[in-house]
Amino acid sequence: MITSVEKLPAKIITKVKKPQALYNHGSPYAATSPTRREIIEKLKVKVNFGKQFKQVDGYLIGDILGEGGFGKVYVGYNEISKKKYALKLIPKEYVTERFCRFIQEEAKTMAELQHKNVCRLFYLNANALYKRRQHVLMVLEYCPNKDLLSYVIEYERLPETLSRTFFLQMLQGIQYLHDNGICHRDLKPDNILLDHQYNVKIIDFGLARHYRDTEMTTWVGTKGYMAPEILKSAKTFVPFNEKVDIFSLGVILFIMFSGYAPFEDTTDTDWWFKKLQLQQYTAFWESHETHICFRPSLKDLLLKIFSEFPENRPNGRQLLEYPWVIINFYVFSINLE
Repeated sequence: MITSVEKLPAKIITKVKKPQALYNHGSPYAATSPTRREIIEKLKVKVNFGKQFKQVDGYLIGDILGEGGFGKVYVGYNEISKKKYALKLIPKEYVTERFCRFIQEEAKTMAELQHKNVCRLFYLNANALYKRRQHVLMVLEYCPNKDLLSYVIEYERLPETLSRTFFLQMLQGIQYLHDNGICHRDLKPDNILLDHQYNVKIIDFGLARHYRDTEMTTWVGTKGYMAPEILKSAKTFVPFNEKVDIFSLGVILFIMFSGYAPFEDTTDTDWWFKKLQLQQYTAFWESHETHICFRPSLKDLLLKIFSEFPENRPNGRQLLEYPWVIINFYVFSINLE
C-alpha cells in the first residue's frame, strides 16, 4: 500500500487497475477447477494446441519481463499457490562454477530477508531442467510495475511528496538490511522495483555483504551512485561501512526529485562533487536550480547525505526522524482491492 500526501501522476493513475484474481473461487459462479489451457491463456503464453506447454519445476512460464547478459526473467504461475512469480532463468552453459556459487550466495542472503520493501526469494534450483538444458532457477516476488528508473525517464521527475514516499520506503528497507548486518552496495533506480500497488521492492543482492563478519574494501557498485569512500578504498584498502548505502539513497532521491544526477562521480575531478568537498554549496545549488527549486529542508538533508566523510553522514534511523522525511506526511492510501 503506497502512502503519500498527493495523488500519483496522471499517467501512473491510468495504469492502476483493479487487480483481478486469475480465478474468483469466492464466487458461486466461479469454475471449481480451471483447465491448464485457461491458465496459459491468462498468462498470455502462446502455445500450439495439443503440444507440451512451457514449464519448469512446476511453474508455468509466461511473458518475458526482462533480459540480462546471462539470462532472462519471465512471468511464472504456480497452480498450487495460484500466484504469479518472477522466474529468473540462467543457462548453466553460459556461466562458470564460480558464478553459480555467487548466485547461491545471493540466494542465501535473500532467503534470510522478509520485509515489505525487500523483494522476496521463494525458491532456488541450481540444476533446473528447462528446454532440455540445465538452468539456475530463482523464483522471486512478482513486481509488475517496472523499476523506478523507468518512471523517472517517462515522467522526467516525480512530485516531491511521491519522491518522499519512495525514499521513505527505500530507507525502511535499507534500515532493515542494516539491522541484520547486510550492506547492499549497489543501490540505484534500476534495482528498485514497484509492486502491483506501487510499493518499493529492493532487488539484486549480488553484491550484498554481511559487513559484521567481513571487512568491505572491494571497489563495487555503479559509477555515480558509489560513495567516495568506496573509490578511496581501492587505493588505500581502508574498509568502508554500511553508510555507502545511505549515500546511494541520496543520489536516488536527488534523481527522483530533479530528473537528473547530482554529479557524475564522487572524485575531486568532478565539478559538482568538488563544490561539495570545498563546501561551496551556493555554487552547487545554483548550477542545479535553473529549472527546479529545492526546498531548504531537502537541501539540508541531501548535503548531510552527500558528506565526503561517512562519520558525518547520518545513518538510516537518524534519517527516519529527519524533518523533511516526516514533515506534513499525512497518510492516505490507494485502495486497489
